[in-house]
Amino acid sequence: MPVNTIELPQGLRDTLDAFILADPGREHGGFLFGTPLRFDTFLPVPNVSARPQREYKVPDNWQDYVNVFACVTGNVPIAHVHTHPSHSIPSEQDFRAGQYWYRLVRYMVLIAPNASGNKTTWWVLDRNAEVQELLHVDRELEASSLLVARRYGFAALGQVLLDQQGSLRGPSATAQVLLENSQARQLYARLLAQGPVRTKAELAKVAGLPAERAQALAKALEAAGLVEIKVLRYGERGTEYRAVSLFAGGGV
Repeated sequence: MPVNTIELPQGLRDTLDAFILADPGREHGGFLFGTPLRFDTFLPVPNVSARPQREYKVPDNWQDYVNVFACVTGNVPIAHVHTHPSHSIPSEQDFRAGQYWYRLVRYMVLIAPNASGNKTTWWVLDRNAEVQELLHVDRELEASSLLVARRYGFAALGQVLLDQQGSLRGPSATAQVLLENSQARQLYARLLAQGPVRTKAELAKVAGLPAERAQALAKALEAAGLVEIKVLRYGERGTEYRAVSLFAGGGV
């Protein structure tokens, strides 16, 4: 199997790391749900071992946990997770034990907590023991990336539009403004969430930037077809800035 670049939302990693680091001396486990190219949610499964500091053992009804969670979230288990309190790297024994889980999932994720540094190290292994790449995405980049991916029909935006050096393979005005301008990306995501704003002052507040900079970003987004800017008429004052949804192809 080829090495994949798997998206991991930063918020999901932060939540999972906090869960593990709250008791780093105990082995934790569970399942990540999502797709082969993205982890979306995590289900912790209790460790019922008599020696939880030395091994991870699932309860007999672990499949019930997984099946119910899959129904609730509408996702499938894509990776089995367990931790190494000793902070050791993946071993041959880990891979042999993983053969049991590969009947159900595509990946095995080993997480090694480092309590002294308050951080973790992640390894994602496929069935051939190939280490997969993780791409951490923040909320705003995640939102805009998914919108562009939906617009152009791509299942994995990062693999299609970006090369290994992070440069755009096939630049378009839409992709370029969202992927290369973090302030424009932030403003677009916030306008989508909030809805239209009607004054320059409101636009600046939403953007968290000076008014002139916010207007320049709005114009860049307008040129890419992501924002509509119109002068209000019929006695109303000001200008309306409206984000255009790439899902529906119309204003939101």
